Parts: sequence; C-alpha cells; structure tokens
Amino acid sequence: MGNKNYSKAEIKADKKQLIMEAAMALFLEKGYANTRIIDIAEKAGIGKGTVYAYFESKEELMVTIIRDIVRKDHLLMAPDLDGVGSLREKLVEYIGHWEKMISKYGLYAVMFKEQIVLNPGVNSDEAMALVEEMSRDQYLRLHTIIKEGMESGEIRKSDIHHAAIFTMTAVGTYMISALSSFGLFEGHNKGFHGSEPVQSFGKEEIVDFILNGIG
Repeated sequence: MGNKNYSKAEIKADKKQLIMEAAMALFLEKGYANTRIIDIAEKAGIGKGTVYAYFESKEELMVTIIRDIVRKDHLLMAPDLDGVGSLREKLVEYIGHWEKMISKYGLYAVMFKEQIVLNPGVNSDEAMALVEEMSRDQYLRLHTIIKEGMESGEIRKSDIHHAAIFTMTAVGTYMISALSSFGLFEGHNKGFHGSEPVQSFGKEEIVDFILNGIG
C-alpha cells in the first residue's frame, strides 16, 4: 500500500484539531482560567508559536471549541422525544442527554456558565452567545416537556417557566454538586467525613425526586 500524500490543507486541519483536542482536555482537567497556552502546546507536542499560528488567543481557541465541538455534540446528543410517551419517560430522556455529554466532556459539560459566563477572564460576546444558545435550547425542551405534562394531567398546572427553571437547576445542581463533591462521576463514593457512602442515582431515581420531592 502506497503512502498517502497529505496536502497542506489536510496537515493544517490535523494540527488545528490536535491543538483543540489538547486544549479541551486541559480545560476539562484544570479549568479554562488555569490553562496556559504553553500548557496546551506541551500537551499537543508542538511549540507555543504553532498554537498562535492557528489561534490568536486562548479565548479564540475556547470559542472555537465551543462552536465547533461542544455545541455540535450538544445538538447531536439532544433527546429525540418523538414517540416518547409519558412525562416521566421524556424527563428520563432529557437527563440521558446530560449523561452523554458528561460521559464525553466531564462536568465541564454542565458548568459552561461557571467556566465562561462568570469567568472575569472571558470577554467574548460569541462565547456568551453560544452558551446562551445552549441554555435556551435546554430551557425550551423542558418547557415543552412540562407544558405537555400539565396538559395531559400528569402534573398539576403551575407556572411553566418556573417549573422549567427549577428542573434545569435541580438536574444541573445534582450533577455539579453531587458528582464533584462525592466523587460519583469518577466511580468512587467519597461521602463526607463520618457520613454514609453516597450511592449514585440513575436517571429514573433523579426523575422520581423531581416529580415527587422528598415528601
């Protein structure tokens, strides 16, 4: 088999992808604020100047990752609710979306606002707009799910907006707080000193708490 002759465009695209993958891995591991361009270069096995040949700044690199990778996966992994019956089943599918995102990207997938919107070092309108777009998409999906549940009589009628925000907050807070504090995402249950080990919830258990509370 003969060796393939790669064009300059293919080599450039491969190197750009390499830089983005290295940056994404470090953003997940260390956080955006604690990652330096030199760290990304070392992770990618290239010189610092090569990174700047493709991206003017760490911020531009971060925006490109969100736009070209994370946002695309956010849409591709979105729950397909066609044919899904009950409110409970739809919520399970919705949470399954975040399970897939976390499986691929770690808790960074549900911490965009903390990592980007609330990070004083990020001054990119495009980054803010991309995060807002994904948050709006998440909200609208839940708004539709909850509205249909109210119309079908599966849950009591209340303010749909507040119900959607509450559900978003409940799911997001559980994933960020429980998974990071108790180590559930890493596969070991740390618990707090002197407390019982914490068992990980599945999608169904999370939905049960959302629908029934602790009463």
